[in-house]
Amino acid sequence: MHKAYKFRLYPNTNQKILINKTFGCVRFVYNYFLNECRKKGYQKSFDMCKALKELENEYSFLKKVDSCSLRCSIFNLEDSYKNFFAKEASIQSLKIGIVNKVIEQHVLEVVIKVKTIVI
Repeated sequence: MHKAYKFRLYPNTNQKILINKTFGCVRFVYNYFLNECRKKGYQKSFDMCKALKELENEYSFLKKVDSCSLRCSIFNLEDSYKNFFAKEASIQSLKIGIVNKVIEQHVLEVVIKVKTIVI
């Protein structure tokens, strides 16, 4: 028998703003490195994570969100490239697949953070 817990979040105004900022920054980082991979060729996620630090210095708004979520977008990009070159995905799913993964990861993080704040 499997048990499951269903949570419903009602974030306050500050949390909504932070969630929207995080989604925007994740999308920016993903698209930035996707463009870099198209220009310079495929890069490993390790190299992109190194370049992320320089990108954070260039764009200060990236420092205001969680760096783990930014790195996860890089790992998702690498997974998308691997699936694309293994012929398991099309070019359309390369960009569309990131949204679902990011939302799932951030909702879990928000549940944990909200739970610790409330208790």
